[in-house]
Amino acid sequence: MYYFKIMSRWGKVILETRNVDLGWKGYIGDIQDESAEKAQQDTYIYELRFTGADGKTYNFKGNLTLLWKD
Repeated sequence: MYYFKIMSRWGKVILETRNVDLGWKGYIGDIQDESAEKAQQDTYIYELRFTGADGKTYNFKGNLTLLWKD
């Protein structure tokens, strides 16, 4: 089991996936490359749930700050 979600501080979903190969690179939506729209520099909320190799379910929630290098 794998679930990953990024939301704006106002609760707008930026990325939501069950695909373990899809990480967040700072873009909005499922396409995480330069062809997608960049998310604004801001603080975002993340939620990550997965089942580890030990069979236990892990839950992580927190926030992160997105900064773009120009």
